[in-house]
Amino acid sequence: MQPPMTVRELSDYLRLDRMTIYKMLKEGGIPASRIGHQWRFFQEDIDKWIRSLRTGPKARVLLITGDATTAILFQDGLSDDSYIPTITSNTDEAVSLVRSGEFDLVMLELSNSTVECFRQVRSINERVPVIIFLADGDGNLVQKAMDAGTFTLVKKPATADDLQSIFAALPSARPAAV
Repeated sequence: MQPPMTVRELSDYLRLDRMTIYKMLKEGGIPASRIGHQWRFFQEDIDKWIRSLRTGPKARVLLITGDATTAILFQDGLSDDSYIPTITSNTDEAVSLVRSGEFDLVMLELSNSTVECFRQVRSINERVPVIIFLADGDGNLVQKAMDAGTFTLVKKPATADDLQSIFAALPSARPAAV
């Protein structure tokens, strides 16, 4: 681990005037630690902060699944600092979470219980994108979901790469940069 940088060292590192750094400190816009009466900056924190500025805000994603393997795949596949994943197997909890309005995308595995959950999600928020994973080709469940509202139907991902491919194909899964 590298020692923390001083304001002068950070100024050189970021190629910014020291007064700009002090202004950012005053506004709380830069990760810093105060040690005694002096500011210190850890390069790892600064680099992570710069990456977050470049990539924009993180997409908040809700996954509704009763399958532990899918939950692990989801957690591993979205661990790249681009997403804030929330996972639940309880459909009542999922509906409460959607009601909070804090999600940019909802994903669920198609089953009898999740079709009703999807119907409730659609009644709460018609605009939130929903991805439904289909493991088996059960046409009756797909028809019930179609009757409840609009969604994107995809084959259940088997790997983290499959999951990343799904997100890459859905630009609406990311919030707009502020």
